[in-house]
Amino acid sequence: MKKKKSFIIDGYGLIYRSYYGLGRMLSSNGENISAVYGFFTTLLKLIREEEIDYISVAMDSAGPTFRHELYEAYKANRDAAPEDLHSQVPHIEAILKALGIPVLEHAGWEADDIIASLAHEATKDGIHTVMFTGDKDLLQLITDDVSALRPARKGESFYRPMGKTEVKEEFGVSVEQIIDYLALIGDSSDNIPGVRGIGPKGAAKLLEEYTTLEGVYEALEEQTPTMRKRLEENKEAALLSRRLVILDSTLYQEGGIDWEDYRVDRIDWANSIPLFQELGMRTIVGELERLSGEKALKPLEKPKKDRRTYRGVTDLGELKSLFESAVKSGGIISFDLETDTVVELDATIIGFSFAWEAYTAYYVPLVHQGKTLIDEGGVKSLLRTYLEEGRLKVVGQNIKFDYKVLKVRWNITIKHLYGDTM
Repeated sequence: MKKKKSFIIDGYGLIYRSYYGLGRMLSSNGENISAVYGFFTTLLKLIREEEIDYISVAMDSAGPTFRHELYEAYKANRDAAPEDLHSQVPHIEAILKALGIPVLEHAGWEADDIIASLAHEATKDGIHTVMFTGDKDLLQLITDDVSALRPARKGESFYRPMGKTEVKEEFGVSVEQIIDYLALIGDSSDNIPGVRGIGPKGAAKLLEEYTTLEGVYEALEEQTPTMRKRLEENKEAALLSRRLVILDSTLYQEGGIDWEDYRVDRIDWANSIPLFQELGMRTIVGELERLSGEKALKPLEKPKKDRRTYRGVTDLGELKSLFESAVKSGGIISFDLETDTVVELDATIIGFSFAWEAYTAYYVPLVHQGKTLIDEGGVKSLLRTYLEEGRLKVVGQNIKFDYKVLKVRWNITIKHLYGDTM
């Protein structure tokens, strides 16, 4: 009889991968929603393409864990999450709640340990676990009853399945050796020290020859002087790292799991549609309509305050400062020339507008009613610095027209034409 499958998603792993992989995606109110969009397009792709009976999402909780008690510097090197990533997490949690997908978050427990605990219970209950994660630590859990879906390699389109064979092929060690492998190489993302000077290839070679971390240290006399020195000086760090890497699978050992709460066929797709509508995610709404068999209600139009602002710029210092701000904010601007004719070879430039963030745009008028408003030579110099030298990338509507006019009239070439909306 074919085993049922439980998919458990490493929540923050997918959130971070979506945020950094998709860049900025703005909702109608100017809020970055890339992590929300990436998270749920990935979840829907899983539902479409995989055989899933049970599903859940594991999330880290705020506050220390037993690893912080073991090692005060654990994860101390991590920068705070960007504010526009952090602000998306409540959206994701609210949508998961509306769908009825369990979000597993427990004070004092990391998501990795929650995943380990759920996988342990699933194995006891005769259910195969698939961990949807890019975290190497979780590979220690792989058995005949537990596998992983890992991030795609370059040139691949989606996550790839990983079992015992794939672990050996990719890392050069067996699943049973993953803990000792990580103890040797450490993990910079979690500030786990490992043995300084030993990398993945060196660790795999040591474990191939000596099988375990204990075996490596029992054979110190067989090492080269340099390797022996590294291992001796970092023995405490290696043993500490091993304790930090080992996952705790005991969270659910007393109460067990009621798998009815995790059933995919109980997901309430229609209930989440209004939340996606608020974010303007029409593609996802269409998919949910198909899954639920219900047509989305047209959202009520809310009166919106016009937040748009337009500013005139007639000072070269201010113009330079604005261009610098655009560079620091990603280096991409929307750009549009104002001319006295649409005939490229005859056009005289009378001004230009630009923007790089929602609701705010700037206009630089060169002349008005025959009066010069800003020094044309200074404007040309700034455009050469930022557009011709490539400090700013340019998008626009029919940007080819602007490109040609700048070239013909001012002998300025836009180095990076980033996109044309026409």
